[in-house]
Amino acid sequence: MRFLWKASALAAAGVAVAVGGGTLAMAAEDTATPASLVEDFSYPGRDKILADHGLKLISGDGNILFVDCNVAGDVIKVESYDFADYVCFQVRGDHGYLSLEIKRATYIFSENQPLEAELKYDGVEQTATKQVPENYWTTIGEAENLPSATVLEIRA
Repeated sequence: MRFLWKASALAAAGVAVAVGGGTLAMAAEDTATPASLVEDFSYPGRDKILADHGLKLISGDGNILFVDCNVAGDVIKVESYDFADYVCFQVRGDHGYLSLEIKRATYIFSENQPLEAELKYDGVEQTATKQVPENYWTTIGEAENLPSATVLEIRA
């Protein structure tokens, strides 16, 4: 009787190892390479915005969005010689970040909250940070008798 019990236990262990080993082998064979979960913060739809509006949006945190200038809410307006009308953005939330490129900019306006704009002046190696108070048209570049300015970043 003792012999049968040992034989049954060994047989059950062998079946478990065989089944378990087969399952592991199948799992290894069926595993596909997962898609990357790394976020690069590229601005969604940036190629279409560039094609449709001539506006180069690079990346951001999703809290500063390119919008129609007639939208209600916390609107940021950038005036540039390169655009017939203002280029407008809306801040969603308490803060935001947007990397972009608006050349020949002359003014920045923020409706409800202060901003910082990172600028690159023509002929100047270093970038400059400009404080933009709320509800105030801030001059930049040629509007303040300086070389032409490119807006590189907006931070709210």
